[in-house]
Amino acid sequence: MKEEKQDHEREEFGTLLKFTAAGFTGGLLVGALLDYFGFQRSPIGQWLVRTLSGEGESLFEGMYALRQRFRHATESMAEAYGWGMFLGMSAPWVIDWGSRSLGVNVYGVEGFYILYFYALSDQIGANVAGLIFLRRKERSWRRAITQYLGHPVMLASL
Repeated sequence: MKEEKQDHEREEFGTLLKFTAAGFTGGLLVGALLDYFGFQRSPIGQWLVRTLSGEGESLFEGMYALRQRFRHATESMAEAYGWGMFLGMSAPWVIDWGSRSLGVNVYGVEGFYILYFYALSDQIGANVAGLIFLRRKERSWRRAITQYLGHPVMLASL
């Protein structure tokens, strides 16, 4: 029984991996297109490329989580992970646009932190969502943290 559950989770995360590849490819294609038309410094273009490259998988993983909800599938760690990725990706948008409006040179060294959040905010969201999912499932923080630390996907994303 436990082995079947693990196989099902591997299959779900395999599906999520397809979405990761699609987001990465989308970011590359949009970046190449913007470069071709000379919009390398367009704030909207940069936002779109950064979002697709760093967070594109989050969009698709959010779609996966929505699909699971519409199918009324049993809640799973993969779905919680997808929701966390999807919700966590909005943090860099606020940080990026806020920094620009405060006059930070986002092209210079002083804007280094912006790319950090584009790269990791979805992972932070996924970890939080995964831990909350386990807490609801286990009904105990101690057991949830133990499960969390023993879960291969959660450990890999730390």
